[in-house]
Formats: sequence, C-alpha cells, structure tokens
Amino acid sequence: METHHFGFWDAQIWATARLNQIEEVYTEDFASGATVEGVRFTNPFID
Repeated sequence: METHHFGFWDAQIWATARLNQIEEVYTEDFASGATVEGVRFTNPFID
C-alpha cells in the first residue's frame, strides 16, 4: 500500500489481480492506462 500509495481497498483489488495474473482491471479509481507491476488499469468511461 505504501509503496504505490494505494488505499486499503484499492490495494486489495490490485493484489488480487496480480496474484491471479489478471493483466487488466477496469476501474474509475486509478489513472487510466497506468500499469503497476504488470496490472494495467483502464477507465471504461473515458472516450
């Protein structure tokens, strides 16, 4: 959490994706296009 400055629940989502080798997470809560240790965050509401 401290290394990447995630909140508690955001860290849980990221860690679950990373541990399960999920490459992309759709969310409004991260900067779209950001990649953290192999997990890419995409905001589906951005054109």
